[in-house]
Amino acid sequence: MDKYIKICPQCGSTDIGVPKAGMDLRFTIPDHCRNCDFQGIFPEIDPSGIDRFRKEIENHKEDKFK
Repeated sequence: MDKYIKICPQCGSTDIGVPKAGMDLRFTIPDHCRNCDFQGIFPEIDPSGIDRFRKEIENHKEDKFK
């Protein structure tokens, strides 16, 4: 089985966690990035692709400000 790692689509961090549960555990609790506090859905990628993913994020940010 291949191993994949969650990565933040906003900052490229792999330090992803699940927020502490609230009163009712029946609700879905989104993952969150411990680096930038982004919450939502995180892509899972092969660890060998982390650098490429981070470069894509930087390129996208640069294109956004042009």
